[in-house]
Amino acid sequence: MHTSGVRAIAFDLDGTLFDHERAARAAVRAWIAANGWVDHPDAEAQWFVIEDRRFGEYAAGEVDLLEQRRRRVRDFLPFLGVAYVEDDVDAIFAQFLAHYRANWAGFADAVPTLTALAERGYAIAVLTNGHTAQQRAKLEAIGALGVVEHLLATSELPAFKPDRRAFEALCSALALGAAEVAYVGDDAVADACGARDAGLHAIHLDRSGAMDPIPGTTRIRALSELLTQFP
Repeated sequence: MHTSGVRAIAFDLDGTLFDHERAARAAVRAWIAANGWVDHPDAEAQWFVIEDRRFGEYAAGEVDLLEQRRRRVRDFLPFLGVAYVEDDVDAIFAQFLAHYRANWAGFADAVPTLTALAERGYAIAVLTNGHTAQQRAKLEAIGALGVVEHLLATSELPAFKPDRRAFEALCSALALGAAEVAYVGDDAVADACGARDAGLHAIHLDRSGAMDPIPGTTRIRALSELLTQFP
């Protein structure tokens, strides 16, 4: 066992290893341009507002994955002043998804940090709020899939983060106790507070440095800082 007592280090995916915001912003702009829609200066910001609301409904079990995607289109196109036919909603979202995939990228410090930690003997896992197939594809796209021993996407778990059941499923998959697992994520509530409240070593990734420290958690500005914490 490592001197810190931690034997596995698990990560959130979107916003932690994978640069979801950059990919989504680029996708929104490309989507608008490809369709010749009239652009709006707040299009990107509005897309994220809609995404947060509709994904929250999905996480709460109110709608399935397909319906939350449809609702995002139904919200966004009227904001742009674009008329649409309901039968075309799935195809319209597929356009966005294609542009999103074309812009997938990891943060520069993601794979080097995961690789170095794995070489030091730590088990590496990912616990992500999302759909398994898409999240696995993201890991593959950024070159991290081969380093990750366990991928748990909450679409196949009893609950989404920050519910402690998601973190309990992670510990069960690792066959470790909560005190033997560190969890790293960028979301203050879903990741940092969720992991802390489930008894894991909670590490809050605040790349901007703009957030207040969260009691009971460790704050880092870059993933590379983990290499000093877990020798």
